[in-house]
Amino acid sequence: MLGINGQIRSRFAKRVFSGIGLVIPAHQIRRFLPLLKQGGEVRHGQLPRGLRFSSRPFPDGSVLVERGSLDPTSPLKKGDRILRFAGLLPICHNRILGIVSTYPPGSRIRCLVLREGKK
Repeated sequence: MLGINGQIRSRFAKRVFSGIGLVIPAHQIRRFLPLLKQGGEVRHGQLPRGLRFSSRPFPDGSVLVERGSLDPTSPLKKGDRILRFAGLLPICHNRILGIVSTYPPGSRIRCLVLREGKK
């Protein structure tokens, strides 16, 4: 993985590194570059209030939308089954939150949905 050191945690207060290095992946940095070039600051995307996914995945790794967004323009509705989210298996609510946080606010993330038996 290629990235930029985001933080280094050291167990000892010495100049020799002996701890953990946390890296921000290059593909994630690329998503934020346009904002940074304009002098903006990094803020991470969040799910709309009221949108909630099941905590248990289906055997295929998909998840159910348990509560639809309060925003009527949201493409996700209660009862939708998320098959893929940003090209990945969603698995659970926390995984989706993690994926969303790797994008700037207002980003569009592609997802494959099963609604009323249709993809």
